[in-house]
Amino acid sequence: MELEKELKSEIDFMLTELLKGNACSDNKENTELRKKSIRLCKALNLINLSTNGKQYELSEKAIYVFNDGGIEKFLSNNSSEKDLDITIKQLTSKRLKYDILYNIIYVFIGGLIGGIVTLAQPDNSKEYIKELHKLASDKAERGDSFQKRLNDKSIEILSLKKEIDSLKNKP
Repeated sequence: MELEKELKSEIDFMLTELLKGNACSDNKENTELRKKSIRLCKALNLINLSTNGKQYELSEKAIYVFNDGGIEKFLSNNSSEKDLDITIKQLTSKRLKYDILYNIIYVFIGGLIGGIVTLAQPDNSKEYIKELHKLASDKAERGDSFQKRLNDKSIEILSLKKEIDSLKNKP
């Protein structure tokens, strides 16, 4: 909705008068144009009721109107800011969608590479089991050999004891 030039001029005049400290109130003596400008300024939060509740005073947001150089520039800047915010939100949303898609693709590719590497490696488990059996049988043979030698030594020690005893008993 485009505001009439007269309405814009009235808003600028009313805000300037409030800035100078002049009073502004909603009464029956106001023109239709003044009533419209008051309603529009209230809707845009440019004016608030004062503490006594009978007159209006400038709000913090009205400073932006003066800073921008009038209500026309203020509304134009406000509109372009909203358009910019909408564009930023749309681009951010689109970027997030693509980021999620890329992350899913990266996970899939990583899983695929891991699967290929696993399939490409030879199965060494049978050779490992054979090696374990061989080591176990070697250990058993060494244990048997050790036991046999221990028995042989025991027998030899017994025979030497008998021989020593027999030599002691000879006069």
